[in-house]
Amino acid sequence: RTNHATTQADFVRVAQRCPDYNGVVFPHCACNSRTDGHVILSVSRDHITIQACSNSGEKEDQVKKFSWAHVTQHSEGDGKFCFTITKGTSVRKIMLTSPHASYMNYCFHLVLHT
Repeated sequence: RTNHATTQADFVRVAQRCPDYNGVVFPHCACNSRTDGHVILSVSRDHITIQACSNSGEKEDQVKKFSWAHVTQHSEGDGKFCFTITKGTSVRKIMLTSPHASYMNYCFHLVLHT
C-alpha cells in the first residue's frame, strides 16, 4: 500500500504541473469583441485565456491572456457573461453570449473570492 500511495502522490504532483491544471475550458461562444467568429474561454487559477475561433469552433491563432489582478468586475444575466479588464487607464468590457454564462460567472467568483 505504501508504494501505491507514493505512486498516487507522484501522479498528483505531475498532474499539477500540467498547463491549465484544474482549469475549465468552455465551448466556443459569441463575443462582443469579435464581429466575425467566436471565442473559447478558459479559466484557471493562474489566468483567463480567450482564444479566437470560427463560428463552428475551429481555433485560430489569436490568443489573449489576462491576469486575475486586472479583472475589476464580472456579472451574468440573460445568457450573457460580462467581465471588465482594467489595465492602468485602459478599461475593456468583454461580453460573452453562452448557455454557460452562469457557470462562467461562478468560476470567476470562485477564483476571485476564495
